[in-house]
Amino acid sequence: MLKNLVLSLVAFLFSYAFANAQNQIQADSIASFIEENSELSSQELVDAYFQLSTLSGSPLDGLVYGRKLLALAEKEDNIEYLIKAYYSIGVAQRLLANPGSSLENLFKAADFAIETDEYQPFLIYTYLEISSTYTQIGDLEKAMEYGSKSIEILRDSDDDQVLALSLLNMGYDFYLNGKYDQAADYYDESRVLLEEIDMVIGLAYVKGNNALVLWKKGDLKTAKKDLFESIRMLEPLEDKYGISDYYNRLSEIYLEENQLDSSFIFASKSLNMAKKDGLKEQIRDAYKQFYEIFQLTNNLDSALIYQTSYQLYKDSIYNLEINQRLSNLKTAYEVGQKQSEVNVLKAEKRNSQIFFFVGGIAFVAIVLLVISLYGNIRSKSHLNTQLEEQKRSLIALNATKDKFFSIISHDLRGPAGVVTGMTDVLKKELNDGNIEYSKELISVMGESSLRLQKLLDNLLQWVLQQKGHFPYEPEELYLKSVMERVAALYSGMLSSKEIKLNINLSDDLKIYSDENSTLGIFRNILNNAIKFSPNGSEILIEAKLN
Repeated sequence: MLKNLVLSLVAFLFSYAFANAQNQIQADSIASFIEENSELSSQELVDAYFQLSTLSGSPLDGLVYGRKLLALAEKEDNIEYLIKAYYSIGVAQRLLANPGSSLENLFKAADFAIETDEYQPFLIYTYLEISSTYTQIGDLEKAMEYGSKSIEILRDSDDDQVLALSLLNMGYDFYLNGKYDQAADYYDESRVLLEEIDMVIGLAYVKGNNALVLWKKGDLKTAKKDLFESIRMLEPLEDKYGISDYYNRLSEIYLEENQLDSSFIFASKSLNMAKKDGLKEQIRDAYKQFYEIFQLTNNLDSALIYQTSYQLYKDSIYNLEINQRLSNLKTAYEVGQKQSEVNVLKAEKRNSQIFFFVGGIAFVAIVLLVISLYGNIRSKSHLNTQLEEQKRSLIALNATKDKFFSIISHDLRGPAGVVTGMTDVLKKELNDGNIEYSKELISVMGESSLRLQKLLDNLLQWVLQQKGHFPYEPEELYLKSVMERVAALYSGMLSSKEIKLNINLSDDLKIYSDENSTLGIFRNILNNAIKFSPNGSEILIEAKLN
């Protein structure tokens, strides 16, 4: 029964673009069936979890079912199951605006799908999702690359449904790139295919996305009318993602028309819907609208709060790693190296002068003295030339160092400003009784603090490097105590990924090492372990005396 029910569902064929739009009634039916039948086969459970991950109206539910599917796939060690699991998680993470995790899972699905022709359809769907995720983070070049790969394969197939939705996605990439005529062409081609197969949700997105093109071309009246029509078509399908996004676009259009009350109403609708389903992109865009509205009405206190909230969500979506900027420390290090070379050349010049003085006394013969003077003059000229070259190089590198410090100061203000501004936002949310949202803000606030700490640690190491030494004072350290201190720094990251950390170390196990160096090494190792471990996994720290 379940197998027939699952096979009758074709939602996964277009879940890459519209995971929120599926029929929640069907999802509830499958979930109830799983609860009522405890002896289902692995294949039946895999199909059910996969369908639930795509049919669920909330991406949070989709993520839960995707992780259940992954646990079952790993247990069975089945490639088909793993492809479906990583794909489902990748889709959910994109809808939750976690592009890094989305791409990580989608590329895993693609790697497995490439292994055999049997899984070619999944490769197409995965490429389409990868394209959508790159669109989300603004990398339109990569988005079009993977979108084109899937369209090229689909044009040789008879899968008009997926081809139509792929064309729709490609049109949106052209829209974001400001190429509105090309975007409209893709929408028109997509519309013809969607009308032939009578796919309502696809036609709703064609109308809504084409309305955005009309808006950018100046036809605001038609754009608003078509957006309202698109929302009307999406409401019976419970597509919260699309509805919330189009509410934000309506808010933008009304703001452009200086109709601030209407702009506020639609931004509020979008925010309320997005908060309920954890749609970070829509929450971010709604906060941006509130910030601009309050700024125009000179309500600067509220504008500041919403600007901080907007920046907070923007940073959390794109997951900007400040420490990557510090990878350019090599340039700053070269500044110090050049300064050392100048000092060496000055010393050589001084030694040359001393040698000349002593040689002048030792050699009385005029000929030898002339030769000595001639050689010294040439050497001095050569040294002066080298000094001039080093001076110019030093000036250029110092300018680079100044720019580097400018970047550092900007990056310091970023996370510091987020932490400071979060106080007012957190106070407001707590007063409104939004406990769950407040917890999320506290978590992100902790991540900002951790990024700031990492930045300061790296900056301190750079300063020590410029001084020409790294202090190393080895002492006896209890290894378990060191690891517990390191683990405390990453408690927020561990909690957010639901990773269990097991420190299996003896209390009396000691090492002889510099404390700061050891802490730095273990911070890097644990950070990488958390970063590259899947959600819900376990990290084991273990050591034995050998």
